[in-house]
Order: sequence, then structure tokens, then C-alpha cells
Amino acid sequence: MKTQFTQLLIMLALALASCTDSKSYAEEESEKLDSASYEVLATNHNAAVQNYYLWAKEIKSGAPIDTAYITDFIKQFREENCLKCNINVYDDPRVTQLVLKYPLEGDEYIKVADHFVASATFDSNYINIYPFKDSKYQEVKSRN
Repeated sequence: MKTQFTQLLIMLALALASCTDSKSYAEEESEKLDSASYEVLATNHNAAVQNYYLWAKEIKSGAPIDTAYITDFIKQFREENCLKCNINVYDDPRVTQLVLKYPLEGDEYIKVADHFVASATFDSNYINIYPFKDSKYQEVKSRN
């Protein structure tokens, strides 16, 4: 148990250090994130982590995804708004009523999957592009 706690503290220290390094890079390279470029569709915070569901207005529905833009957008949002948060990015505000719904079934799953363009968890630098376009998506899509 003590070893796990020590590992957790090390991971937290590394995460904070990377946020600090990223912040100085972001400050040198760009201005603050333009609040007109996104809208918070929903939040779902708890004691462990903050969850943000965002509409990135610069991402056009159905257009090819610019992963560099999404990466920068998520990094900047995290630096300006939260240290420990999950960020979910959508390209269409019409999914707002579904972003907190669980489970999603049928056409609801397809609708969210088509507009859920990126997800980043608090504990990783990995950004998952179209996280719901998975085997369930293919299965539901084939039934329609």
C-alpha cells in the first residue's frame, strides 16, 4: 500500500512538472485560449476529478480532424482551467443533452460518436480521437 502511495505521489509530481513546462511553452507561443472559440456544454465534477464537455467551435462537423489543433486546444484549456480534469471535445452543440447520458443506445450512440472528436483523461497525455467510433459504433451502424 505504501509503495502504491509513493508511486502515486511520483506520478502526480511528474504531471505537475509537465503542466508547468507546458504552461511556459504555451505562454511563449500563444495568447490565452479565446473563450469565444469554445463553449462548455456540461461539467460533471467530483472529489477525484473534474470532467469538462466542450464544444470546440473551430472544429467543423464532418471535416478532417486537425490533431495538432485539438492537442493545443486541450493543453491550453487544461492549463487555464484545471490541473486534474478529463476533457471531452465535441464538434456540434446539438449533442449537449446526450453528453452526460449513460448508457447511450442506438441512434443516440451514433449521434454522439459522430460528434465526439477527442477525449483526454487527467492521468495521461494521450488524446483519443473519435473515442466512440469503436466496435459498438460499427455494430449499431450496421443495424441501421
